[in-house]
Amino acid sequence: MKPASPVAPGTLCAEVVFAKDQPPYIPLPAVLEGNIGGTAHTRWRLSLRERIRVLFTGNVYVSLMTFHKPLQPVRVDTVNPIRRQIREHARCNLCHELYAGLAQDCACTNWGKA
Repeated sequence: MKPASPVAPGTLCAEVVFAKDQPPYIPLPAVLEGNIGGTAHTRWRLSLRERIRVLFTGNVYVSLMTFHKPLQPVRVDTVNPIRRQIREHARCNLCHELYAGLAQDCACTNWGKA
């Protein structure tokens, strides 16, 4: 499994790269969302072997290094979170900033509200 870029294909999201030029770490492209506590969205690409394993077992394992600190909230998903936000209008200003061209077509009642 490897980090994939673009993180949100088909969007205008700017990416940052964690651990860029920091061997032995693998560079991690991410889209940062500053509202509601800050969220870093990443995308991971599975190899053919991993896809087959997930297909037959239905399992994905997540290991997090906590350094003996409280565990941070984590979400593992199969849906692009940026697209979900746009579809559900959960964060309307973010949606419209990313997709300014859709603003005039959006039926969202929160458009323009801070």
